[in-house]
Amino acid sequence: MKRFRRTRFLDPEILRGLFGLTPRACWSRLQRGRSPFAPTFPDRRPNLPRASLPGRPLSREPYLRPTPQCDCHAPEIVAVADELRRGAASDWEYAEAVYNFTTHSVVHAMEGAPRGVVDTLRSGYGLCYDKVLLFMALARAGGLQARCCRLRFEFSEDMAIDRAPWVQILSRLGECLDTRNDRRVQDLAVAWQKVTGLVQEVIEERLAQSKIDGRPFTLETAEGPHPLAEVNVGDVWIPVDPSTDDAECAYYGLPLQRFGYLPGALRMVRGSISTRLEAPTFGVRPYLTRLLVCSLARGAVDELNRSLEEARRRGQRILDDVGLAEYMSRHRRFYVPVEGLSALGITLPPHPTA
Repeated sequence: MKRFRRTRFLDPEILRGLFGLTPRACWSRLQRGRSPFAPTFPDRRPNLPRASLPGRPLSREPYLRPTPQCDCHAPEIVAVADELRRGAASDWEYAEAVYNFTTHSVVHAMEGAPRGVVDTLRSGYGLCYDKVLLFMALARAGGLQARCCRLRFEFSEDMAIDRAPWVQILSRLGECLDTRNDRRVQDLAVAWQKVTGLVQEVIEERLAQSKIDGRPFTLETAEGPHPLAEVNVGDVWIPVDPSTDDAECAYYGLPLQRFGYLPGALRMVRGSISTRLEAPTFGVRPYLTRLLVCSLARGAVDELNRSLEEARRRGQRILDDVGLAEYMSRHRRFYVPVEGLSALGITLPPHPTA
């Protein structure tokens, strides 16, 4: 069954859509004197400031020290942390500033794995793993303990699979591809629709099998299907998900994420934290997968990244038309303040308004 399921992703239409744009994308780069596998977009912050570190105390305590893939002592990271600290009157305000910076200053794009958090900061683009690591690094650089959380998702028959967040995201991104008047991009749009349908089929099949087995269908991998971060403010560990900005959430029809409220991954799909790690390691496989996909399917990755940009533009128009307060009110059932905030003197409303 497992082998059969995987072979369905080798459908000729899927392969043509994924790889048909690669020759054109690589040739276009060569004509402009770029590497054939260069990123879709240039760095958003090519010239990062660097803090002076000699004589500066740098913590080696657990959850405050550098770990692989999360160098919180890098001069570029410390410089940004210093800037955010200057605008914060308390640890709570600093943690919130780090969250807002990571969420809105680094946007979603599919590229090969960055060489650490400084690369993510410089490029201004990344996936959820990259943004979680950057959040942790900035929190630690500013003196707040931070760690990574792996999640465990549980599915049941009463869930509307077509409304699951990742199915919504895949479907909506496919709509952006559908608007391109280009045969190769249209091939990619068809492939995208097929992949979305197959993802939904796989979940439904596993749900059916779980019913036969008499146990719930759960999703948890060694690398974690979607990581979160936790930051310690006044001995209260606050979970955060900095992966998606407001405009992108609005386009997908998802609630906007806010610091101090439980992340949507813990509310929308029965997610729970399974493991907490000081030094997250996402394994070699995800990084090799990203490298191969961004090389072999370079043209498709370019179109995906442009679709993400278009999704943000459309989402921002939704927020401009509806208004932040009204949009959040429509999703108010998903907002739950983190427990323990009263110990910090923090009282959040039932749902945010800005």
